[in-house]
Amino acid sequence: MYDFDDIDRALFSLQLEEPPQDLRASILAVTAAAPREAVLARPFTLLDFALAGTVLTVALCLSLAVLSGHGWPSLEATIRMLGSELANPTVLAWLGAGASTAIWLSLATWMPMRAGVRSSRA
Repeated sequence: MYDFDDIDRALFSLQLEEPPQDLRASILAVTAAAPREAVLARPFTLLDFALAGTVLTVALCLSLAVLSGHGWPSLEATIRMLGSELANPTVLAWLGAGASTAIWLSLATWMPMRAGVRSSRA
């Protein structure tokens, strides 16, 4: 077993400098009491991509119906046209490719992860 009594006595006999009076307050000011930074934006989620894809699909179907000369279609005709387009294997392949790209881009990390460092202002 080691005997640290001599080392402990030597350490406790050292003349230590007194800490500054506002040391505790300055530490708390940059840690616990620091103002929180506002979060301006959140990353896209899969639900956001799904909603955007749904809106774009409906808009595309309505646009194609109007441009193809059928005039403004009824809701039933729009749903039938959307169903027939979604049964097309080419359309399904493109939707799958787009969804896959959206998922991979949402999971990609473009910036290296770094530890958050607060400013040294007290």
